Amino acid sequence: MENDFELEPGCEETPELREQELRQDMLQESEEFLEPEEKPVFDFKYTLSEQEYIDFNLMLFERNMAKSKRKMRIFGILEIIIAALMFSLFFNLESTSLLIKIMTVVLFLFGIFSLAYYSYIFPSQLKKSVRKTYQESENLKGEFHIRLYETFVRDTYEEKETDVAFSEILGVLENDQFVLILLNDLQAFILPKRIFQGDTYERLSDFLYQKCKEYSKSRQRLAKKPSKARK
Repeated sequence: MENDFELEPGCEETPELREQELRQDMLQESEEFLEPEEKPVFDFKYTLSEQEYIDFNLMLFERNMAKSKRKMRIFGILEIIIAALMFSLFFNLESTSLLIKIMTVVLFLFGIFSLAYYSYIFPSQLKKSVRKTYQESENLKGEFHIRLYETFVRDTYEEKETDVAFSEILGVLENDQFVLILLNDLQAFILPKRIFQGDTYERLSDFLYQKCKEYSKSRQRLAKKPSKARK
């Protein structure tokens, strides 16, 4: 029986030709379905020093404890005033018991403690704890790789990638040393301002402003006054 279709002379299909056609079809198909990888708007690589990690934690402390610090300061002032009044009214009276005198002294000391705790005592304790954590952690001493895309932030460490959408962040916090993209009250993507070159800071500031506005996130700048514990 004769074939219904015959190849023209010189057009015989060889195995090599058939394989090349299949590869071209697969390549064309993959190009149709695979989009080029999105490029980050900002790409930062850096390391953090021990002092920078301490300053970062003090920065979060100053933000998170601002209300508590004001309350403790008010209580401290009231305790000292009450102790001073008790001292002036009762201390010189012969009828004043030893217990009242002891209570007056204790109240005065509590007032001093309330004034000093959040300004000096707690920051000093925090500094010691953070320094120990940094010295014992290899991760904190390694290279940070943070990339900002249009809709999310990518953190890469030891070839492991973690993506956080801008819709999921808490907000942006800034002072003279850092720009922080807050994940919660205790965690953040840390961007030291020393890594910014040229107009990078201005462009980044505009970019984060737009993202905070778009996703209704808070943006806060802390006062320039440094913590007592940094010295």
